Amino acid sequence: MSFAALDTTTLSLDNSATRSAARSVATQWIAAFNTADVDRLVELYDPEAVKFPAGSNNPIIGVGALRRYFNSLEWNGTTAELGDEIETRVIGERSAVTSGYYHFIVPLGETQTRLSVRYSFVLVRHIRSWRIQHHHASVVLPSAN
Repeated sequence: MSFAALDTTTLSLDNSATRSAARSVATQWIAAFNTADVDRLVELYDPEAVKFPAGSNNPIIGVGALRRYFNSLEWNGTTAELGDEIETRVIGERSAVTSGYYHFIVPLGETQTRLSVRYSFVLVRHIRSWRIQHHHASVVLPSAN
């Protein structure tokens, strides 16, 4: 066997293709949110996932609770956009963490307000995709400066 034929990018767990696949979960989450696709949102989570939503002290645990949570949202034209990524790290054969910002654009009558949120996803690799195991979100408060 010739080692010259090996693709060395696949030898590292933390290669750009793996990071890109893990990073794409946030993009998929935003796309599902913007179409109010509860089924797709829930599919992005591991069956035993924990979500700490922005502005709540109550964790949501498991896909049944996630489905109820997303179904209970009043979408009212609220959309989201992905902001800056802070970092994506592959930390094992089946684990990764990605974090950054997303922004909710909430219509209020004839105006809109923008709510910035920090997020972190702890991801686990399933057979063909990354799934969110832990989702934490916190509202970015306006600076006191």
